[in-house]
Amino acid sequence: MRRPALVIALGLAVGIGLGSLGRGISLAVFLPLNFCTLFFCVFKSKYKKYLLVLTACVLSGFLLFNVNLQAYHAEDLCNSRVEVVGTVTDVQNVLRDCFVDGKKVDGKIEISVPYEVKNNAALTVGSKIKFTCKLGDAIVDKDGINTLQYKKDIRYYPTEILSRVELIENTSPTVGESIRLYVKDMLYTYLDDTNAGIAYAMLVGDKSSVADDETTIFRNAGIAHVFAVSGLHVGFLVMAVSLIFGKRKKLCFAVTMLAVFFYAYLCDFSPSIIRAMLMTGILLFVRALGREPDFLSSVSVAAAVIMLIKPFYLFDAGFQMSVGAMLGICFITKPLDRLVRKKHSIVKKAVSALGISLGATLGTAVWQIQYFGSVSLVGILFNVIAIPVISLVFTVMLCCLIIPPLFWLFSAINWLFNAIIFVASYFAQVPLLVMPPLGFGIVLFYLLLYAVSGHFLLSLKKQTPLIIASVLMIVCTVFYTSLPDYSDRIDFYETDGVTFCVTASVGERFIFTDLSTWQDYLTVKSLAEEETMLYIVDYEKLNLSLALRLSDETNLKLKVLSKIVNDGKYYTLRGKNIEIERIRNENGAIEVAVTEHIDKTVAITVALKDMTFTYIPTLTEYQLDLVFDNLPQSDAYFCESDFLQVKERYGDSLVFSSVYQNYDDIYSTAFIGNFTLRIFSDKMLFVE
Repeated sequence: MRRPALVIALGLAVGIGLGSLGRGISLAVFLPLNFCTLFFCVFKSKYKKYLLVLTACVLSGFLLFNVNLQAYHAEDLCNSRVEVVGTVTDVQNVLRDCFVDGKKVDGKIEISVPYEVKNNAALTVGSKIKFTCKLGDAIVDKDGINTLQYKKDIRYYPTEILSRVELIENTSPTVGESIRLYVKDMLYTYLDDTNAGIAYAMLVGDKSSVADDETTIFRNAGIAHVFAVSGLHVGFLVMAVSLIFGKRKKLCFAVTMLAVFFYAYLCDFSPSIIRAMLMTGILLFVRALGREPDFLSSVSVAAAVIMLIKPFYLFDAGFQMSVGAMLGICFITKPLDRLVRKKHSIVKKAVSALGISLGATLGTAVWQIQYFGSVSLVGILFNVIAIPVISLVFTVMLCCLIIPPLFWLFSAINWLFNAIIFVASYFAQVPLLVMPPLGFGIVLFYLLLYAVSGHFLLSLKKQTPLIIASVLMIVCTVFYTSLPDYSDRIDFYETDGVTFCVTASVGERFIFTDLSTWQDYLTVKSLAEEETMLYIVDYEKLNLSLALRLSDETNLKLKVLSKIVNDGKYYTLRGKNIEIERIRNENGAIEVAVTEHIDKTVAITVALKDMTFTYIPTLTEYQLDLVFDNLPQSDAYFCESDFLQVKERYGDSLVFSSVYQNYDDIYSTAFIGNFTLRIFSDKMLFVE
């Protein structure tokens, strides 16, 4: 079998991807796949081995996804008052070595809500603290895989801090934390603050200190990859070690791997650095044995090992771009090398540098389009200029940090950073190529690169129709994904309060929430679009500080559906009004009717083209009777607490709740997570 590592990596990726789609879809794919495998294996087929290995890896990937997902949510500590003890890390608002009510828990806790420290004590890295809170489960698979949370191993977060944070004692930071603190302290001592933040991100991969303006400049100039610690940075490290131990291959291999492993530990083993570490080990080991390594197989082995250990890394943008860059380099450099095989050595080196820049840019461009909707048109050219300078800066910074007498070189580094930012700001002004997300077109794009790379041994006559078909499929995929999804739907989000978003067939969007908790705020902010109306369903639960933040950070228009008793004034949020009024018969494709009783919202009815939906908050028995007597029946209901009475009254309607319960005919966000109601062929579909 030629390149079995590639087949294994592809099979694992397909299996893990299927696992994320849900069991029903996975079963629909698995059964035909297994049938085809058995069919081809019964008869003589030269692809028998490939099919067997591919099927086994797909099944393994699917099992890996579900086993890891179950292990991540093994303990349920949600919605209860608990005492938390944890140690402050060097990652903002993240605690390690956590105990909940005296019991050690797996993973870390992120304090994502404001808190006060008792006696104004100063917290530092290593501070052990204690506080009482209500704890929420940091669900890793909500709205896709949250790889940022997964990489940090965050399992829980406080939904509400019920006491001041108390400092128990100051303990010593870990080795990794101590080194990162030393690096940050040295950089901010000898460099300008802006350059220090960029330098720290370049060395460690932590972009929290880089301003949004600098991030935008680097991204628009096509060199944002310098912030993602990956093969580029490991390559600099390997070059530095090779200059010292280059002639002794085995010793060079041992020292290089020790240095790369320590660097990966310093960067907290991010997906891209793990990939680079594994690839470096494979390539150097093969060369130490006196053999020429196969680059594509090395990439495949590294990707397969990472997916076996951390299957959720498949969904991480850093991992995807890192592997994509390596594949691009692998597919582009080989045909370019064939063109200049007999040329002068200087020409070969120039073409090789251009090939690496072109391959890395093409390999990551599709992911930049997928996540950012645009890609730099001058990235290839600027990378050829910038990468040698950045490699010099990276090497000198390492030397300065390791050898104190070289601290005087930081002034030169400061100047180089200013020059890089100055030149990048000019390249960033070149218009970007704006495109819709490619979706499945990403796979087709890499297949196209593979077809023209020379790794796929076909004659030119056979390659041509394959290339044309791939290009046409990519164009069709881009066109299909660019079409807006304006079907009628209602999306419900699992928060500690109530949050759901209504979208009409003409593109109108309305968000309904009580905005009572930090999680509500984060969900609403993620949904915010231009000219989107935000309705506060219950003023009594509204957290005004969160409303203030939303008015500052978004363009959402806010309306409160519950009046304020004995107060007819408007509340002004830093120049933006929250209108306090009843909303009836809104113009447009979505009609919102609000039923009130003594200035209390008792029901909100949303009428779409083919579906009516009613939201019912917690009500008294009289108020609930008022709803039953005055409102026509809806197709679906969302209830905070009175779901049993609603289901008994409207047995033919769908009933949902935010309260955790396990009735077969009543669904809850607390039980199933996020879900969607949508219209398809005049039928209402309930989609998890």
